[in-house]
This record gives sequence, C-alpha cells and structure tokens, in this order.
Amino acid sequence: LPGLEELLEMEDVTVLTSRLDETIEQWRRAAVTEGESRGRSQGLSQGRSEGAARQRALLRRLAAQRFGPATAERVEALLEDVADWDRLGLVGEAIVEAASGEELTRRIRALVRD
Repeated sequence: LPGLEELLEMEDVTVLTSRLDETIEQWRRAAVTEGESRGRSQGLSQGRSEGAARQRALLRRLAAQRFGPATAERVEALLEDVADWDRLGLVGEAIVEAASGEELTRRIRALVRD
C-alpha cells in the first residue's frame, strides 16, 4: 500500500497516528474515486446495451407494421447482435425507404456485414 513503509519507519506515536489518519483518508478517497469511475463505466455500458435492445425491438415492430410478421422475424434475427446506434439508425431509414420486405432484408444484411 502506498505510504505504508514510511509510516512503519516513524517512531513518534502522535506523528504516526496523524500520518496514519491522513494515509487512511487518502486510501478511502482513492477507493471512492475508483468505485465511482467503475460505476459510471458499468452504468454507461449497461445503459447503451439496454438502449440498443429497445431500439432493436422498435425496429422489429416497425418492420412488422410495414411488411408483416415474417419480415419482422427476419429483421429481429439479423439485428440480434447489432449494438451500433448508427447502424441501427440506418436500419430505421431502410424500413422507411424499402419497397418490400425482401428489399429491407437485403439492405439489412448488407448493413450487418459492413
């Protein structure tokens, strides 16, 4: 632990106690900072993952409304592992622009492969 050797070398108990309190407080602050950083990182990751799942579900519903349940199932299968928001946005545009379920499926396959 940082600063532990220096503390162990001290002979004056009052100075040692004071320095020990300071060191423990530094360790606590460092642990809190690290915990907050990890928590933010995990929260962002989880939020992105949940957001992508919701976006995929929305795209499936839109495909079902526009082209029927069979196309929606194909869309769902094609997008199963897609988490990139930009790519999912392009799928939304393809749903609006495609003239048929087959065209939509082709366009999504091309987007997923890229």
